[in-house]
Amino acid sequence: MPKSASHLMCNEPSQEDSMNDVNRKTGIELDTLCTSGRRGGTAFLPVSADVSSEVLDTLGVTAHYIRSGTSSALRRRELKTPRTIPIVEYSPQTQSHFWTWVEDYADQHDGDTNPRLFGMAKVDDLQHFQQTQSDILTMQGDEELARKLDIPLFTQVPSNKGTTINEKLFGQMAAGVTQGLILEKKDHVRRAYAQWEEFRAKQENPDLIVRPFIGYKGGTADLLKLMRDDSTEVDTLIYTDAPSREEALEIHKMHIGKMRKNKKPKKINNPFNVESPLNEFHVAVLNVQGSARKDASALLEASRIIEGLNVEVYLVENGDQLQASNADAIVFPGGWHKIQYDRQEELGINDMVEERIRRGVHALALCAGSIQGRKGDDKLDKVKSEGCVVGTSFGIGDYRVVNNVLSNPRDVLVAIEKYGDVDEPGARVFKNIPFSNAPHFKGVNMETMEVIARLSTQDNDFAASVDDEVGHIVGLKVKRTNRELPVQLVAAFHDKIIFTLFLDQMQQYYMDARYNGERLGLARTHHEREKNL
Repeated sequence: MPKSASHLMCNEPSQEDSMNDVNRKTGIELDTLCTSGRRGGTAFLPVSADVSSEVLDTLGVTAHYIRSGTSSALRRRELKTPRTIPIVEYSPQTQSHFWTWVEDYADQHDGDTNPRLFGMAKVDDLQHFQQTQSDILTMQGDEELARKLDIPLFTQVPSNKGTTINEKLFGQMAAGVTQGLILEKKDHVRRAYAQWEEFRAKQENPDLIVRPFIGYKGGTADLLKLMRDDSTEVDTLIYTDAPSREEALEIHKMHIGKMRKNKKPKKINNPFNVESPLNEFHVAVLNVQGSARKDASALLEASRIIEGLNVEVYLVENGDQLQASNADAIVFPGGWHKIQYDRQEELGINDMVEERIRRGVHALALCAGSIQGRKGDDKLDKVKSEGCVVGTSFGIGDYRVVNNVLSNPRDVLVAIEKYGDVDEPGARVFKNIPFSNAPHFKGVNMETMEVIARLSTQDNDFAASVDDEVGHIVGLKVKRTNRELPVQLVAAFHDKIIFTLFLDQMQQYYMDARYNGERLGLARTHHEREKNL
């Protein structure tokens, strides 16, 4: 990822600049993962493809890409009214036009409910992309322009460039230069996985390193062959033509079959587990589409600083895996809320989730997950959700959302625990928290919900409470009117603070439960003793 203008012009960035750079990189990585699927479960289409809404839904289309050389009329139409995430291909020949399109798109869609723009560059043009971007930012010295031009980027590896897939390329991904690979040969997919494993094995805590996006580009016939091959897995299919309804249905059927195949969930090794913990939580992260891998890793990272806690995290792809995880809590990840909900329905997850929510499961719903957690719209409601598909909600909390309005890092005022001293702050500003085509919350029923995070413009680091800020609500929790009620949080972002809050509150829940159980047992002992005096 390119650095901000201020970073580019400083030889020795401050600690805050370095953290800002890390947060930007994290946010753009989330942008990319949130477009991706699981086992070929999402798709990109060329902007020229003319298909029905049924085919779009069947394939799980998250992006339309605009090739270099696309007619100006087609490009203008898509950038003015994007159907999904728009992706513009970069080439050295069109560099000046490209950056103008990127800046114009950011200006035109600032504040509306359309997703942010992505870029796509061939691997041989990657260095040229970086240089032209850096040159513009250095000349302008404009932080606002840096934000606009700092877009997620996919790297295309043409069929004759397989040798360019190496550890250096994955190092560039880790550095945020690019966030995903689009490949054109099955041999290149295998090479990419092998090179990734070599790169990953050399990192600290390799189990927590999240694999970047891997997509496969080709005609529908080639993509059908890929999906029939159980030995080759990719996240997303990038079509170069328009598939028919029958072809889309066949590919979707194979995708669902792959997702149903394994009955046991994947457990992620937690390097921070300790012997003889006070508590141990089993957490299921729904892994049908989106940022599940990143969110699972962040959850384990958050457990590192909570003393006496072990967290077992399971990535679940179907109802059998959710059942087998025996989870104390469910995490709804970021991504594409309609695709997630529809896939979960087909994979037998939704009924199980609804039953657990009624029973009172601990839940953390992030970004697209928080959209699923909203209360469903009713015709009589004065306040309704915007940019959301009707019938995709679980009703974890009584609130509505405005979708696709927050991208790039933002300062957020977050509630923190107070310990009885009225002079102690109750909220802290966390700088540059990443947002990824995220919602904010509205229509909140304050009788049942409590605000835990708002966008902030405060200069101070601390405040008495989150209500000292008037910014959009981006974090909520369901009020616990008694100690037996579960911990249920929803947030528009994925930062470590939200995972830490969730684990802290779950830790407190089980400590309370243990104390209450011991107290009840002691009371029964006293009753029996006194009854028999």
